[in-house]
Amino acid sequence: DPLQNNSVFRSKNSTTIIITIDQTPPNVTITTANNTFFANPTPTVLFNITDTLDFVINYTVFVNTTIEDTNYTNNGTLANVTLSARGNGSYLITVEGRDDAGNRANSTPIVIFVDTVVPSINITTANNTNFSDTTPEISFNISDNLDTVLNYTIFVDGKKDDNGTRPRGQNTANLTTQTEGEHNIPIEAL
Repeated sequence: DPLQNNSVFRSKNSTTIIITIDQTPPNVTITTANNTFFANPTPTVLFNITDTLDFVINYTVFVNTTIEDTNYTNNGTLANVTLSARGNGSYLITVEGRDDAGNRANSTPIVIFVDTVVPSINITTANNTNFSDTTPEISFNISDNLDTVLNYTIFVDGKKDDNGTRPRGQNTANLTTQTEGEHNIPIEAL
């Protein structure tokens, strides 16, 4: 039969295609430190997404489980997102990466704080107090709308004398040894 003997001329190969098997989800790391305070209402959060095969990776940023931004970034490149204006408070941030195969993975969530209100500090040691001790104890009240532990710096005659952290509320700190005479004492809260 001529058709059986002509099988070489009747076959044709298709165009070759390339497929990729990818079962590994991206690795998502938020590089902004957990518990970071931002003094502006539009904080920028930094993150990095890597994938074993994908060159460009899709991401979604969540703020308190609500989608804030969806975009893409290059594999292994530090990326960032500037959040929309937020009120003072704490926010849970999660970044989800999705590769071309549809594999998804979430970052470890972090908490950030938007705190646009400066702390307040009041010296409660009475003005013009006389001390017989050359390392007098200065009393002060320190507060903040969000932070429960605050940094302070005491200055004596324009020079830094003491600094540290104190819990919100009434506190004391001793000055280093001072000479006899009047001294100007302001305290800065951070």
